[in-house]
Amino acid sequence: MHTFLQKLANAQTPRTDGDQLKLLGRRAAGLYTRGEVPNLTASVELIASEEGLAGEQIRRVAEVANQQAWNELFIRGGDREVEFPPANADRVIGGMAVKPNVIDGPDPKTDFTQDLPNENFPEDMDLAKLLGAPVNPTEYPDYNPLRGDEIGVEKKASAVDLARFGVDQLVTELATHGEKFYGLVKQAHLMDGVGILQIGAALRDVFESPEFGAEILQQCAARLEREGVKFDTAAELQKVATAVVVNVDHPLVQTAALLERLSFAHYSAEDTHEKLAALHQRAVSDMRSKARGSR
Repeated sequence: MHTFLQKLANAQTPRTDGDQLKLLGRRAAGLYTRGEVPNLTASVELIASEEGLAGEQIRRVAEVANQQAWNELFIRGGDREVEFPPANADRVIGGMAVKPNVIDGPDPKTDFTQDLPNENFPEDMDLAKLLGAPVNPTEYPDYNPLRGDEIGVEKKASAVDLARFGVDQLVTELATHGEKFYGLVKQAHLMDGVGILQIGAALRDVFESPEFGAEILQQCAARLEREGVKFDTAAELQKVATAVVVNVDHPLVQTAALLERLSFAHYSAEDTHEKLAALHQRAVSDMRSKARGSR
């Protein structure tokens, strides 16, 4: 009743917009100081909702409500320790913003996962015949007439990549065991006093290719010379004249045999890779010629 009479009194006398907002701010402060609302923000929100206030009007009402509440509680009431949160106009404005309607659950008009009404088809209905679809799928023309060629090119490219991977793996193995073989030759020559020619004679029956054995021993000797090792020709000839008993389980012998096998495997893999690469290039060229002819 008090609120109704106050609003009626305010409506009897025409006032400017500024005066009206001051009165509304005082009303908001009164609601709070009388304990009718929990805080000033709720008070301003209630009045803004009743009066349909806009954003700047809400800010003005909140400002007046804060001042009036301070006057009532601190100055007139004499409460020197009074504390209260001021009205938050931004929260009131945000709470009164227009929000979209929220639909609980799927809308039957837009939920396409639900069954259509009267969707009861006979079990023996031939939908293909009903829709006029051809019975034999071969009646459709090929969308990509070169698809078979593309598959062939892709397979050849995959084979080339696999061969290249094998070559790279063998290169790594060759480098690793080549270093191991050189280290064993160097140790036998410098630490055990075995001549290079003597090592070659011992490995002559180990290598399947004498040319390969001679080549790698020459490379080892040249590397030793670059590292400062001096060879005594007379001593080398004297040592090689001595009979050598080959221990087939010696790491030097085992590594030499493995190095030769890896070298031949690498040669074969390189040859295979080159042939596959040529076949792939030819297939690509043929497919491009067909594509130009089909335009």
